[in-house]
Amino acid sequence: MRRARSEQLPAPPQDLLNVGGHGGGGGGVGRPPATSNPVERPARRQKSTVPAETTSTDAPNAAPRKEVRIPRFAELDAEIATKEAARAKPQKSPGSKKPGRKRQSPPLPREYQQEVIRIAKEHRKKFKGVFAADRTTRDRGARLYRSLLLPLRRGKKPTSRVLKAVAFIKNLGRKPKSSDWNRIDVKCLPSLGALPDLERRDRRRKFHHTVQTYLRRHNIQLA
Repeated sequence: MRRARSEQLPAPPQDLLNVGGHGGGGGGVGRPPATSNPVERPARRQKSTVPAETTSTDAPNAAPRKEVRIPRFAELDAEIATKEAARAKPQKSPGSKKPGRKRQSPPLPREYQQEVIRIAKEHRKKFKGVFAADRTTRDRGARLYRSLLLPLRRGKKPTSRVLKAVAFIKNLGRKPKSSDWNRIDVKCLPSLGALPDLERRDRRRKFHHTVQTYLRRHNIQLA
């Protein structure tokens, strides 16, 4: 019976018999035989040349992003632009500029002009050596002449109290002492006693200084 069954079984395929490999026998399971058409591997993925950080503003049709500026920088930019515009303006040539009209002063009276010319010629002959030694003498002489034509009034007019104190000192005939100043204060400043101590001292000091200034300016000599 067994022999009859083995005769009835079909023969195994040739591929299964060559499982052991190419180089001889071997009971282990080996590699499958090489075929003429190997399986093709998928192609490698190429790196993209597009930059990694791309924003919507990089597109050609995208709207430009508005730049944020500090107000101080905007003022400096405006100032620089103004200066550059002023430098870029074409300068006018001297010939194209219209001559300004000079302000003419009224002429001097004829008699006064002739008298000044006569005095100047006389002084030029008389003080020729002085002018040659120091060239600033002419300017200083002109300033002196100008100051003597209309002398300025110095200070204010003296008050009746100052004139009364000066008259008392003239009658005294000498420099007043502290006791004399007390008598002058009583006559010229009757309301002095009603003032506080500090204000009374300040009022007396200013009054004495005003009287002494008047005596010195009017060259009143006292023994």
